[in-house]
Amino acid sequence: MKFRIAALLVLGTLAGLVPAVAGPREDVMSGAQRCAGITDNRVWLDCFYGSAQPMRAILGLPPAPVSQQRLVPPAAPAAPVYAAPAYSPPTAYAPPVYNAPAYNAPAPANNARVAAEPAGPPPLPRRRATGFFGTIFGGSKPVTSYQRMASWTRGRNGRFVVTLADGEVWQQDDGDEGDPKWRTPSTRYVVNVYEGALGTYNMNVSDDSTLYKVHRIN
Repeated sequence: MKFRIAALLVLGTLAGLVPAVAGPREDVMSGAQRCAGITDNRVWLDCFYGSAQPMRAILGLPPAPVSQQRLVPPAAPAAPVYAAPAYSPPTAYAPPVYNAPAYNAPAPANNARVAAEPAGPPPLPRRRATGFFGTIFGGSKPVTSYQRMASWTRGRNGRFVVTLADGEVWQQDDGDEGDPKWRTPSTRYVVNVYEGALGTYNMNVSDDSTLYKVHRIN
């Protein structure tokens, strides 16, 4: 505090002894006086150093740090130059260009409606006419090919129900005596279903040599 008072006294004495000369000296003295309103001693000292920038520029000395120069209050009430961009209208207020297509969206080239894909598992393919022997012994091409097993359970009658990854649900026929020993997780198994004899279907499961008689319930 004593240093600050002494500095102000020196400035006041110099202001009285040195004739007012328009130029860097007057700018330095005026800037130092405007720092007097700062209450924090450290900030006031930095402002005091920053006020000497006009003379430092004339003498070719290294400039005062920008942080010190910015502490010097402006001589006029006008906003400082570095604050001017804050008062200019920002370009972000202009209507965004990307909104225009939303209000003038052209009609599609054709008005054909896209058919919605049916929900749920794929339909069971129609049995192919393979002649007398195909009807008796069944077909060799699978109606469900390499589908991952999603889950399986046993019903009250002891027959298993298998749900595949595509949503198909197959149940073991009542007359089938196969007893699967599948383990969890169910997704480790891959399932194929073939046309069997006399309108039946046969299920083959990976890592299981048993051929099960099944029918689809979904």
